[in-house]
Amino acid sequence: MTLIVSMVCSFFTALPQAAMASGTTYYVDRTGGDDRNNGTSQDSAWKTLDKVNATTFSPGDKILFKAGESWNGRLWPKGSGEQGSPIIIDRYGEGSKPLIAGVSSELEAVFLKNQQYWEINNLEVTNSSPLPFDRDWENPRGQRRGVYILNEEAGLLHHIHIKNLNIHDVDGSYTTRSGGIIVDSVGSTTPSAFDDVLIDGNMLTDVDAYGIYIGSNCILRNGMGDLWPWVPKPYGPWTPSTRVKISNNTVLRAATGGIAWNVTDGAVVERNTVGQATYLATNASIWWAYSDNNLVQFNESFASVNGAEDGHGFDVDAGNIGSLVQYNYSHDNAGGFMLFVNDTYDTINTVVRYNISQNDRKSIFRYSGSIDNVYNYNNTVYVGKSSGNPVMSDYFTKASGAPRNIKNYNNVYYSLGDKGWDLRGQTFDYNAYYGGTRSFRPMPMG
Repeated sequence: MTLIVSMVCSFFTALPQAAMASGTTYYVDRTGGDDRNNGTSQDSAWKTLDKVNATTFSPGDKILFKAGESWNGRLWPKGSGEQGSPIIIDRYGEGSKPLIAGVSSELEAVFLKNQQYWEINNLEVTNSSPLPFDRDWENPRGQRRGVYILNEEAGLLHHIHIKNLNIHDVDGSYTTRSGGIIVDSVGSTTPSAFDDVLIDGNMLTDVDAYGIYIGSNCILRNGMGDLWPWVPKPYGPWTPSTRVKISNNTVLRAATGGIAWNVTDGAVVERNTVGQATYLATNASIWWAYSDNNLVQFNESFASVNGAEDGHGFDVDAGNIGSLVQYNYSHDNAGGFMLFVNDTYDTINTVVRYNISQNDRKSIFRYSGSIDNVYNYNNTVYVGKSSGNPVMSDYFTKASGAPRNIKNYNNVYYSLGDKGWDLRGQTFDYNAYYGGTRSFRPMPMG
C-alpha cells in the first residue's frame, strides 16, 4: 500500500496544478469567462484552453464548454478518472456545439496522452491545413487529427468514450495515424492497449486521411514482421485492445478509409454509414486487420470513389482470425463489395452473410493471398447496368499462397454483366442465379 501511494503521489506531482475538488463541474466561456475565476459556476467561468490545459482534473469532474462559442488551439486537459467516475467533457447552454479549432502549430485539436476514464461529448472539432494532400506520408501537412487518443508505453488504459462530435475539415497526411478520430497504442517497450473504447454517434466530414482509426504497433505474431513506415518501431508483441465498439457514426468523404481498426479482440462495428471514401487515394471504406473475433453488422457503405487498388465497401484484411460480416448494405462502391486479403499472416474463418451488394463495381468479391475458410451465404448481389460490368469474383496468388476453402451457398446473384467469375478455391451450392451469358461460368484460368 505504501508503494502504491508513493507512486500515485509521484505521478501527480509531475503534472500541472491539480483541481482542488473531486467531482467538480468546471465551466468555460470564451466571451464572458475569466481565467482568474474559480470556474465552478456559469457566472465564474474560465475563459481559455490554456487554463483548462494547465489543470489536472480528478475522477468525476466535468469540463463544460459554452454552446455557440469557439476556441482556437489544442485542448489537452490533464489527469485521469477512475472506474465509475470518469472525467467528462461536454457542453452547456443553448446553441451550436462549442468549437475547438486546431491550429497549425499543433497536430491535434483534442488530445489525451496516457490518460484513462475519459468521456468526450458534444463538441465541434476542426483541424485544417492550407497545404494540399498527396500520397507522401511525410507530406508537410503532418499527421493532423481532430481527436487523438494516445497510449504510449502506458500498458493497459481503460474507458475512452467519444460521442456525438461533429468533426470536419481535418487535413492530415497519408497515414493511418491522421484523420478525424485516431486511437493509437505504442508499446515498443511496454505492451500497450485500451480496454473499453466507445466511438458512437459522431459525424465526420472531409477528413484526411481516415475518418475513424484504431491502431497499434503491438502487432508481432504469426509471422507478422513489417507494417507501414509511419508506425513506430520496434514493434511490440500482439496486444489487442478489447471491448471496442464503433457505432452509429457517419463518415463522409474520408480521403482514404472511412472506418478501420487494427489489433483488437472482439471489436463490434455496427450501424455506421460511410460514404464517398477513398476520394483522394485508394483504400477500402470499412476495413480491419490483425484482429480477432470481429463483428461487423448493420452498416451502410456506399459510393467509394477510387477503386484503382481496392476501393471495396468492406475489407477483411491481413491477419484477421474470425470475422462475422452480416446485415450490411454495400452499394455503388468503385472497387466492389468484399475484399479478402492475406499476405504472410493468418486470415481465416470469415463469415459473410445476410448482406446486400447493389451496383458495386470492378470486382464484387476479391480474394487475395492465402485466405482460408470463407463462408458466403444468404447474401443478395445485384449487378445492374450502372455497375459497369464488374467481375463477379477475382483471385490472386501472393507470397503467402492462394485462396482456398471459399464456400458459397444460399446466395442470390443477379447480373446484367458478362465478365464472369474466377472460381479457383471456391465451391458453390444451392444458389440462385440470373444473368448474362458468362456471369455464372468460370473465367479463363490463365
